[in-house]
Parts: sequence; structure tokens; C-alpha cells
Amino acid sequence: MSAPSAAVLLVEDNADDAYLLLTAFREFGFPRAIEVASDGEEALLRLEAEASPGPKASPALVILDLNLPKIGGMEVLRRIRAQARLKALPVLVLTTSTQERERDEALRLGASAFLNKPMRYEEYRGIAEQAVRLLP
Repeated sequence: MSAPSAAVLLVEDNADDAYLLLTAFREFGFPRAIEVASDGEEALLRLEAEASPGPKASPALVILDLNLPKIGGMEVLRRIRAQARLKALPVLVLTTSTQERERDEALRLGASAFLNKPMRYEEYRGIAEQAVRLLP
């Protein structure tokens, strides 16, 4: 029996958005387990614990909302890139923001991709397809 694939960490505070995304990933046949963190602080605690020495591996991908409680998505991204063990971790920013300056800032900080949240459920499958392309 092979080891399970590394998980994906979805950082999303909106339960409806998380549900729609998880449903779309399941329907797409996404090959990895997806764990959910509901705020930036929880995401960083999980990532820092997983990056520490020991048997638990870091996730293969982070899907990150920008508008998060406690610690915002840009700061989460900044802290991910500041940690040597997480520096190469793919981070897909998925947000409602359409501001070009936020897109530019996220990419400058090291986001692997910047996507806007879909307006229709059917478009969430495209997010799953994009995520698969980012997996190592």
C-alpha cells in the first residue's frame, strides 16, 4: 500500500466558498486530500507545524484567499516565502479581489498563480484543473 498523497491546504474563511470549492474538486476527481484552515493564523500554525522536523510532510499546494480574519492572505504568503522549507511551496491565490495592484503584489510576493473566485459553480472545476497543474 502506497503512502497517501500530500494534502492541499485550502485557506478560506467563507464556509460557502469552501464547500463549493471542495465539491468541485471532488467532482473533478482531484487526486489529493484537502484540509481547510478558516483564517490566516490557523493556516500559518498548520504550515509551521508541518514544516518543522518530523514525520508530517508539508502540503503539496496552498490555495489561499486574500481577505482572511486574524492574519490576511498577503501576510500569510509573505510568511510562507520567508521560511526556507516552504519557499518553493506552490501557492494559488483565489480571491474575489479584481484589483490589479493586489494581483501584482501577490505575484511579487511569490504566488504561483492568482485567480478570481468564480461567479458560477460550474467554473470551480477550472480552479481544480489549475490546481492540478501546480502540483509537484
